[in-house]
Amino acid sequence: MGRFIYFVEAHLVWFVIVVAGGGLLFPATGIMLKFAIGPLLALLMLIISLTFDAHAVRIVFRKPSRQLLALGLVYGPMSIAGWLTGRLFFGSGPLAAGQTLLGTLPTDVSSPLLVLMAKGNVALAAVFNAVNTALCPFIVPFQF
Repeated sequence: MGRFIYFVEAHLVWFVIVVAGGGLLFPATGIMLKFAIGPLLALLMLIISLTFDAHAVRIVFRKPSRQLLALGLVYGPMSIAGWLTGRLFFGSGPLAAGQTLLGTLPTDVSSPLLVLMAKGNVALAAVFNAVNTALCPFIVPFQF
C-alpha cells in the first residue's frame, strides 16, 4: 500500500491533468458519477491528511500569527477583489453578488491538494482551511 501511495503522490499532477481532460472530453461520465462526488471528496481529504502527522499540526498551532494572517488575507483583500470584479464585470444583481461571495468565501477542499502538489506545508493548509471554513458563517454575512 505504501508503494501505491508513493506512486500516486509522485505522479499526482499527471493524474489531475488526465482526470480533468477526461472530464472535458467525456462529460457524461461525470454526470453518471454525480452520486459519488461526496464520498470521493471525503476520500481525497483522507488521503491528503495521511501525508502529515500530529507533530506538523502542533507546529501550526504554535504560531497563531500565521492563522491570523490567513484570516486577514481571505476576508480582506480577497473579499475586496471579489466585490470589485463583481461590480466591474456584472454591475449589480445576482451575478455580482455571486462573484463577491466567490471572493469572500474561504478555500475549498482542493486547496490542500494543490499545496501537496506544490510540495508545500499540507498541515498548515488543512488547518487554515478548517479554521476559515468554521468562521465563515460568522464573518461573511456581516462583510458587505
